[in-house]
Formats: sequence, C-alpha cells, structure tokens
Amino acid sequence: MEEELEDETEIEMTVVADRRLKKNIKILREHKNMNNIRLYEWEWNEEAEGVYGLEGQGVGCMAHEIEIEYPEAVKYDEEGYKVIDINKYPEDPVYKMLCVIEVENLKNRRKK
Repeated sequence: MEEELEDETEIEMTVVADRRLKKNIKILREHKNMNNIRLYEWEWNEEAEGVYGLEGQGVGCMAHEIEIEYPEAVKYDEEGYKVIDINKYPEDPVYKMLCVIEVENLKNRRKK
C-alpha cells in the first residue's frame, strides 16, 4: 500500500488570490525579510461570489505579489483570474507559510 502512495502524482491545488476579486483590502503584516510579500485581510466582492461562490472575509496574500518573487507559482485559471499553485515551491519557507494560511482560509470558507 505504501508503494502505491509513493507512485501517485501530486494533486494540483490552487488558491484564488486575484486582487480583482477583493474589496476593502487591509494589510495585516508586512515583512521586508519575507521578499516584500504581505499578509492581507479583505472582503470578497460581488464578482468573487458570482464566479466562485466566495463571500465574507478572507485572509491571505495577493497573487500579483507572489508572482514577482515566484512567477511559476501563479497562473490564470479557466475563469481568467490569477491563482496560486501551492505545489510549486513547497520547500521555500516563506511561500510554504503563505500557502498554509491560504489553505486554512479555504477550509474555513468551505465550513460556512
């Protein structure tokens, strides 16, 4: 059984992080030693609700900032919005921390 798991391909996981889907954006943390990537809180706008069913508040990062430091980690989804592929830099501690925050944010939204 363990051998089978090792051979499985990595599951693609993306997180919606396009600034165009957010409103009332506030910076929570800004660290110069973290490649100028900031942690934000925001409210999802009407477009985010219409396209993805996202509503209420969110916490995480902005794809355009991740894209500057980690261009391979950001792509456009089928709807034309920027998403972060959390599998691209799993060994980078800054990126990993931001991914954990984004995944927790996603889990909390799905519980509602």
